Order: sequence, then C-alpha cells, then structure tokens
Amino acid sequence: MSENTTSVTTGQQSASLHTRSIGLVALGLTIVLCAAAWLLTTNPFTESQAKDDVRVVSSPVVSAAPVELLGTLQIPGDARDRSGLVDLLEGNVPHDQLGGFSAIAYSGKGNTYALLPDRGPADGAVPYQCRIQTANIQVQPGQEPVLSFELTGTHLLKEEQGRSFNGFANDIDARNPGHSLRFDPEGVRIGGDGTIYICDEYGPHLFGFSGQGKLIRRYELPEHIQAKRLAPSKEEEHAANTRGRQTNRGFEGLAQSVDGSKLYPILQGPLLQDQPFDNDGERLGQNVRFLEFDIATKATREFVYVLDDPKNGISEVLRFDDTRFLVLERDSKEGAKAKFKRLYLADLKGASDVSRLDSLPAHGLPEGLQAMSKTLFLDLLDSRFGLPAELIPAKVEGMAFGPDLPDGRRLLLVCTDNDFVATEPSILYAFAVSRDKQPADGNEVADLGATPRALLATGPIPNAPDVRPVDSLTLRRDRSLYDGDPPRNADGTVNLIVEIPAGTNAKWEVTKQGLMTWEVREGSPRIVQFLPYPGNYGMIPGTLLPKEQGGDGDALDMLVLGPAVPRGSVCRVHVIGMMKFLDKGEQDDKILAVMENTPFGQVRNLAELNRSFPGAAEIVKQWFESYKGPGKMEFQGWEEALEANELINRAIRAASSATSPGVTASRTGGQD
Repeated sequence: MSENTTSVTTGQQSASLHTRSIGLVALGLTIVLCAAAWLLTTNPFTESQAKDDVRVVSSPVVSAAPVELLGTLQIPGDARDRSGLVDLLEGNVPHDQLGGFSAIAYSGKGNTYALLPDRGPADGAVPYQCRIQTANIQVQPGQEPVLSFELTGTHLLKEEQGRSFNGFANDIDARNPGHSLRFDPEGVRIGGDGTIYICDEYGPHLFGFSGQGKLIRRYELPEHIQAKRLAPSKEEEHAANTRGRQTNRGFEGLAQSVDGSKLYPILQGPLLQDQPFDNDGERLGQNVRFLEFDIATKATREFVYVLDDPKNGISEVLRFDDTRFLVLERDSKEGAKAKFKRLYLADLKGASDVSRLDSLPAHGLPEGLQAMSKTLFLDLLDSRFGLPAELIPAKVEGMAFGPDLPDGRRLLLVCTDNDFVATEPSILYAFAVSRDKQPADGNEVADLGATPRALLATGPIPNAPDVRPVDSLTLRRDRSLYDGDPPRNADGTVNLIVEIPAGTNAKWEVTKQGLMTWEVREGSPRIVQFLPYPGNYGMIPGTLLPKEQGGDGDALDMLVLGPAVPRGSVCRVHVIGMMKFLDKGEQDDKILAVMENTPFGQVRNLAELNRSFPGAAEIVKQWFESYKGPGKMEFQGWEEALEANELINRAIRAASSATSPGVTASRTGGQD
C-alpha cells in the first residue's frame, strides 16, 4: 500500500492531505462481442481547471466489477465555504466552515454538483445558517488524481421574506410551527424546471428553492407523519408526541422519479405510531414509510421499506429506474466498529400503498399487503473494496449519479457527514456501476444561482464543446426538443438529436410534439434485436424529406461516430458521407457524421475515414444491412459529403415550407 501527499487550498489556507492508494488487487478481462465496440472506448474530452477556494485531489482505488470503487477523496474538516460569514459559532466554530455533506445531487451540467450540509454543528444548539454548496467534482479513472473537488459557490437558504433558515432547534414559531425557521436539510434533488427540492428532518418538510436559495414552494404533507408538539430538546419532544416522526428521525433522504413529476422523501426510521420501541425503550420497529408525492396534483402514496435491523437507519434514497431506488441503510458506528453500511436496490413493483393505515406493526405487514422488495447492491464494508478503518465514518449520508464514465459505466458518488468536526475529513467515494446494474437515463437539472425556468439539460457529456445536453425524459409539455436548435449551424456543422446512444438497443424517438419517447410495438417497448448501435443514432431537427422527394416522410436520420453520449443530447457534427438504402421499397438514407474532439474528429470525408480507420465504414454498412433481418434493408451504395449535405439542404427547405412546425422533425414510426 502506498501513500501520496496532496495539496489542499481553502481560501487563504494551505495544508497537506494524505490519501491512500491501494494497489491493484484484481484484474479482469472482459471480451465484449460487439461488431464496433472499439468505436466506443475512448473519451478524449478535456476541461480547463475550475476556479479557486477549495481544491482537493485523491488517488485511485481499484476493485472488481460489477461495482468498482474508483477512488476516495478526503476534504479537510476545517475547510471554509464561500458564504462570506465571518463570525464564530458557539465552540469557536467558524460560521463559514464547509462541514460535511448530508446530501449530494448532480446538476446535469459538466461536473457541477449541489451538496447540502445539514443543520450545522452542536446538534441544533447553534443558529447555523443553512446553505447549499456547489462544487466541481471530476472523476478520471486510471489517472492521477482520480478524483478532484473544487468548491464553486455557497447559497444561504432563506424563506419567502428573506430570513435565513437555521439549525437552531429552539427557533420555533409557536403561533405557526409549520413556518418555523429551524431547518435540518437532509436530502436534495433538482427538478427539470430548475427548482431545488430539499427535505427537512425537523418538520419533516418538503420545500422548493430557487437557484439562489430562496424558498418558493412549501408542499403540504400527510398530517400523520408530522410531530404536532415541537420542542427544542429531543427528550421534551419525544415525551410530548405519540404520533408522527421520531425526533431526529424525520426525512433523511430524497429521490425524484424518472420523469420528474414525483418526489420520494423517506424517513430515517419508523413513525411513533408504527411501534419503533419496545417497553424498555429499545428499538423494535423495522417498517419505514417511503412517501410518494406528486408535484402537480399533491397526491401521495406510502410504501414500506423494511430495515434489516431495528437499530439501523436510512440515510438516503436515489432513483435507479422507473420503479427501483437505491436505499442507503446504515448503523451509527465508525471505523472498525462499523458493521452495517449498505446500499440496497428497493423496488416499488408489487408494493402496497399503506397510506390509509393508521399504524403499522413493528414487524411484517397485515395480510395481503406487501413491502418493497430489496436486494443488496453495494456493501461499503466489503473486503474487496479494501477501505481502511479511517475511511469508514459513522455517517455515510448522500448519493448521486453523475455523468457516465468514458467506458459507458455509470458514475455513483457517495458522500459522508463529519458533523462539522474540524479534525475529521468529509469523504467522497466514487464507484463505477457496470451496464447490468446501470440506472435509466435522465438526471436532475438546475442552473444553480439562477431563478427556476424551463430547462432541457440533463445527462451531459462532460467537457465536450460540441455536445449540448438536452433532457430526454423530463421535458415540460409546453417545450419541445426543437426549440432553439437549427438543423445547421453558422460554421457548417449539423445538429443531431441523439435518440439511441452508441452501444445501446432501446428504440427511442422524438415525437411530433418534440418529446422523447420509447417506441412501443405490440404493447411493449421496442428493443432492436441485434448487436448494439455502432454509433450515436438520431435525427436532424428542422428537416423533412417527403416521399415525393425521395424520402420516407420523416426527419433525416444520421449516425455519428464517437463515444456514446446520453439520449437527448444535441451534438454538433461534421457530415462525411451517406449510405443509401431501400427499406421495404422506400428510400431510407443514413447520413454518416463525426464528432469533434474525438478520435474521428479530423475526418471530413469517406476517403479519410477509410484511410484513418480501415473497416469502420464497412462495419457501419453491414450493421444497417443486417439489423432488421436478412434482406430487409437493401444497400444501394455510398454518397460523398457533398451529396449528403445537399440532401440535408433539401430537407431543411421542405421542413421550412411545411404548414405545421410539429411535422418538420418527427417520427411516424414507419422507418428507423
């Protein structure tokens, strides 16, 4: 085991940080049977360094798939944030101390994340002004450093009148307890309209904030989860209530549905009426309520997550796909004493709505009712990760999926809370999740520091100047994928809306309303029954080639060579040629293009492609000849870039003369 020293800069401070690099413990070789897999293995994108203040780097840690620990990062406990606060809290804690992280959310842009400290130091005994931090977190597998962290902004959280929320447990409004200023933020997600959703443990509450941290929405929650009689101390409050959340066990985590329409706050433990304790005050109950909240209708449902041990608590929940969520369940021990730090994959499929049940038993459910199923996803204490005791703190608190890694695996970040202890670092773990455990597309989006607005950005390609992220799953109904994206740019490049990322088979398409949907055939979502697509496939916005002009009545198709990019991304590409096909007797041409800043970026025509990447054109041609079955697609030959661009120009003119804008760039389901 080797040890590296890394420099840390925090404002005017400079220090040294020791991080561990664990040697290679296992090397696996996986042979992927894909005709064009070599087209997808390189990520040449780079990004300039971010600004100043906090910068931390770490060294790589290696283990085996399907979940691989890429590295860990330690942020000094005495690091300062950018709040500008200069006073000292009780105990001589600087009011601008960065503290730990109770939650993390990916912004959907570059490498920007939002992070939440909770109510501050001293367990609610000081008026710490609550805030949200923004940071640039870069993960570069196989490089030194594998992880880097730079704080980029701090926004104080304020209520409608501009008063700061704070962690002081005694700041209770006796006349209107629901509008008290005391706040313990524990979960954060970012909506498609830019709203920053935060759940609070004190109330519990579910609020919506602007990018500047101002409260803009209070959401009414079921009465039976709230504590009616609030008190500054845990003992007083516990004695005064028999229903609602336990003291210090309110909302601890927050997830968001794939389409952004629902929020899922989860309690840290059972409600008081759900038998959390036995007669001796020992923890007994295992049934934790998992709330579903519809943002538009305010309708709620409740499901049950069953703790492995009544002494455990839930720290976070993260959407995995349409019905499944990662749930972080842990004990409160640290280092060698820690016995339980696990991520479970919990599924709503088949789970019963228990919102009408006044109380739940300590164990099991009434006959006919089902809890969420759960399977182990990741165990931080697994020996294969090789984490030393000092990298296992008591409070593992937050989870977020970031931008996909260069090899197509999903990036999962997990963060810890150091309770503002200056001598204890906060830790970030970076994991790579293989494709067989990969979550659905779509990430939260926000312009942190801006007011909420309709946003189309999610799942970006980090650091790529020629790719703009667009939301494929949470588009507002009054917006479309066509807004603001011409078919051709001033520099001659062409825009492509990616419907099917390279290396995937799910058949998604842009509808006439400008929404990205999964094509359905015979009642089931369509999966192309062939090898994965050899490039990023999609359509050129603002184009239409009617059948009378030799087209198929749809927008023009295009395949782009280069690393896989998320569904819905808009790529600026260079056209290099075109394949001419007949599909059931109808012309169905496939334009071929390349992305800049990739190994293919300098190619400008078919001859250069064949010279620099011999065999690539033939692979692509044979794929399209074969993916629908033998004899279905008839190849008629190649055309050069000049002819392909002329076809695009004709399609642009045809689209501009169409009477309905919605017809200019959409799929009819007839061709693909």
